Amino acid sequence: MPVLVEKPLPEMTEIIEAWTSVQRAYASEYRTSLRGTPRHMVSLSFRLPDDRWQVLYDTLRASLHADWTVPQWHERTRNLDLSAGQTSITCNTEADYRVGGLAIVWKGCAEYETVTVADVGPTSITVSALSASYTDAAVMPANPYFIMGEVATSRANRGLIGCTIPFQARAASDLAASPWGTFQTYDILGCASGYLSPLQGMIRPVVEYVDNGAGPVVLEPQRSTDDDLQAVEVSGHAWKVKQFLHRVRGPDRPFWVKEWGGALDVQAALAGATTIIVAKTRAAANLVGRRVVVAGEYFEILGAVDGGATVSLNLDGPLGANIPAGAPCGLLRLVRLDADEVQIAHKHGFAARTQFPVMVV
Repeated sequence: MPVLVEKPLPEMTEIIEAWTSVQRAYASEYRTSLRGTPRHMVSLSFRLPDDRWQVLYDTLRASLHADWTVPQWHERTRNLDLSAGQTSITCNTEADYRVGGLAIVWKGCAEYETVTVADVGPTSITVSALSASYTDAAVMPANPYFIMGEVATSRANRGLIGCTIPFQARAASDLAASPWGTFQTYDILGCASGYLSPLQGMIRPVVEYVDNGAGPVVLEPQRSTDDDLQAVEVSGHAWKVKQFLHRVRGPDRPFWVKEWGGALDVQAALAGATTIIVAKTRAAANLVGRRVVVAGEYFEILGAVDGGATVSLNLDGPLGANIPAGAPCGLLRLVRLDADEVQIAHKHGFAARTQFPVMVV
């Protein structure tokens, strides 16, 4: 199995793709996940001198239909000094290390080796003994992928060739996570700084326009509620983001997310209180039945009383801590993904950023 030892450009795109059947009725919708585990694809771009490109080109020609060992550059731990015979490597293990799989110790295209992973701990991996010593090296998972499309090339400059290779993982990653926070049986988007974004969205009537040409146009509702589509922006640790996307499996599993710009400033409230006073930013009646997060605790608003410049909110449970004046009270929305495919933008390191469309449910 060829090893892709060339170092890609920092910007790379990973795709997580589910497969979901969504069938809509008048008052509800039925979602069925048709793929138990989402697929993983990654697109890597390179800019290589002519001699290095020729080596890669020959390997591509010989192995275009084969599996490749592909290092996970966005999950590398850098600046490591390692000794020959060493079997334990301290690294960030919130990455796609697999027991029985491979990791790569990389110093350069001509100075690297693959090792077998025997165990994955909280802060280190146990591997087969290193055959050489390395200074200022990197270690990262190296898993089997196959080429899923055309390899595009371009002449970047005199003496430099650019190319992009699309890969798909041969086997699913083990993205099992510790239990997610839940509220009223639904997951909470707590993997990163996720929030509903006002940058784009729409409210769409679900109606059929009946026009027989002889009278007024009649609007026939097709569903009991209209479509409310928004966007969620997420940035955070790449492994946490991928864990969450694997859990929700595209549109299959609804989850709670904070509403951007929907914070309500709270006046001081004491632990044990079931009522909080917030600054009035919308009609009290529109807050009844909404869910809120206050100092990390989640509640349903059972009632709201207009107090002029403020609104008194009656919560479905007592506060667990004193709330200082001015603390944000974030409104929540229950949403589901409105797409099977989500693209994650990576740079070298463990940070990731993504934006995906959601529908309010």
